[in-house]
Amino acid sequence: MRVDAELQLVDIYILFIGKVNENNQICGHLGYAIHDKLYYWNGHLVSNKYDNKLKYVDFDTYSYDYIGSQWSKDMQCLIIDKNKNLPHKMTNKEMNIYAKILERENLKHYIIPNDL
Repeated sequence: MRVDAELQLVDIYILFIGKVNENNQICGHLGYAIHDKLYYWNGHLVSNKYDNKLKYVDFDTYSYDYIGSQWSKDMQCLIIDKNKNLPHKMTNKEMNIYAKILERENLKHYIIPNDL
């Protein structure tokens, strides 16, 4: 997607962020990159909000979505195609931001109540 903001075009790419599993899939959530840098993911801090026992997401990798991407049957994992969407490890800076978000959640309990 290209956005024209004050006559400056910006490329925004959809990606999938999570961890690579044993089936060569990235399982996680949708995210976005701007100027080829991870910008944000869709705000999820728990992996599945419908589980009885909530647990935090566990991200360290992302891959770009492309037309014709293949997905797992449950649509929760992007299947990696070595010719189209190789996974990218999050940078130290990205991992530090991610750690701060989880640290703040552990302190404030915005998502998962303290008594769970």
